[in-house]
Amino acid sequence: MVSKSQAQPERSVLFLDQAGEMGGAQLSLLDLAAAYPREAASVFLFSDGPFRKRLTERGVDVAVAAGAGNFLTVPRGASAFGVLRGVTALGKLVRQVAKRARGYRVIHANSQKALLVGALAARLSGRPLVWHLRDILTAEDTSRTVHWIARTFANKFCTLVIANSDATAQAFREIGGKAPVRLIHNGIDPERFGPDIAAQPRPADIPANAPLIGVFSRLSAWKGQHVAIDALARVEGAHLLLVGGALFGQQPYEARLRAQAESLGLKGRVHFLGDQSDVAGWMRACDVILHSSVQAEPFGRVVVEGMLSERPVVATDAGGVPEIIDRDETGLLVPPRDADAMAAAITALLSDPARADRTAKAGRAAAEQRFSVQTYIANVQAALAEVAEGRLSDAA
Repeated sequence: MVSKSQAQPERSVLFLDQAGEMGGAQLSLLDLAAAYPREAASVFLFSDGPFRKRLTERGVDVAVAAGAGNFLTVPRGASAFGVLRGVTALGKLVRQVAKRARGYRVIHANSQKALLVGALAARLSGRPLVWHLRDILTAEDTSRTVHWIARTFANKFCTLVIANSDATAQAFREIGGKAPVRLIHNGIDPERFGPDIAAQPRPADIPANAPLIGVFSRLSAWKGQHVAIDALARVEGAHLLLVGGALFGQQPYEARLRAQAESLGLKGRVHFLGDQSDVAGWMRACDVILHSSVQAEPFGRVVVEGMLSERPVVATDAGGVPEIIDRDETGLLVPPRDADAMAAAITALLSDPARADRTAKAGRAAAEQRFSVQTYIANVQAALAEVAEGRLSDAA
C-alpha cells in the first residue's frame, strides 16, 4: 500500500459517497481514503451502513449525513418527476457538505448522486470538484434525465472527471460529457488474494470431486446470475457458488433465481452463500471464476480479483472487461447473455487442466502488473493534488 506519510497535505480531500452498503466503488474508495493520514482526508456518507464500519476499521475519519431522505431513493432510471421528489432532502444535504468542504482543498464525488450534491456544494464552498465516474452511462440502464444531470453537472462544475475504464470514459463522451477526463483503472492489493490464501472448505453437500464455479457479486439482474444458472445446466456435474447478497431491493430477484434453479433440476447444485467476509478464500475454493454480467461492466473488479486468486476466469465481453482480459491468454471472454458460450468456455477449462493452469497463472501475472493498488492510489492522489493546486495537466 501507499505509505500514509506520502499522502497529500493536511485536510486535502473531502470524499463523498451515497452508499452505506459495500460495492466495488466503495471498496476502491476504501483503499484510496485509507492511504491518507486521518487528519488529511475525510469521507462523508449520505447513508449509514457497513461501509462506515469498514472505513472506521481502516482508520479513516468518516461522518454520516443527517436526513438525506427521499434523495437517496431516486433510482438511476428516474424520470424528471422522480428526481424532483428528492429536491428538499437534496438542499439539506448540499448545505451539510458545503459547510464541511470549506475545510478541504478539493471535493471528490464517488458516485452519480455524490456528483449532484458535490457540484452544488462546490459552488457554495468555492472548492474544486472531481467526479470519479464508475458507471457506464448508457440508455440500457439509465434514463435521459440521469444523462442530462450527469453531463450538465459534470460539464459545468467538475474540474476533472476520473474514469475507471476507457469504456466508461467513452460512454460519458457519447452522452455529451465535455469535462476533462483522465483514465485511471482501479487497483487491487494482490496480498489479499493469491496462492497463499487458504481455500474455504467446500460445503458438506457438495461432492469432493464436483467442479466448483463461483460468481462473486451482489444478486442483481444486471449481474446475470440467471445466465450463470442456465450455463450450469449445460455443464455436467458442476456446482455453482453464488457469493453475494440481495442488496438495494433485489430480494425478488433472489427468489426468482431459487425458483429457476429448482425448475431446471439444479436446486442441489446452486448454493446461495450470501455475503462472505473471506471472498479470497472462496475464490481459491473454486475451479473457475465466472463473471456473468448482462450489461457492460464499467470496470470489472471481480475479474481482477479472480485473476489475482490464480483461478481461470470466464467473463462477459463488454464494457471495461476487455481492458482487463487478454482474450484466451489471461482469461476467456464470452458474449453477454449467452449461456451456451459461457458453458462451452467453462467446459473447455474443466476438461483441460493444463490450459486452466496456464490461464490462471497468466491472469495472476497480468493483474499484478497492470492493476496495482499502489499505482491506482498514486495516480488518483496526483490528480487530486493537481486539481487542488490549480495545475491540472492535460487529461486523457
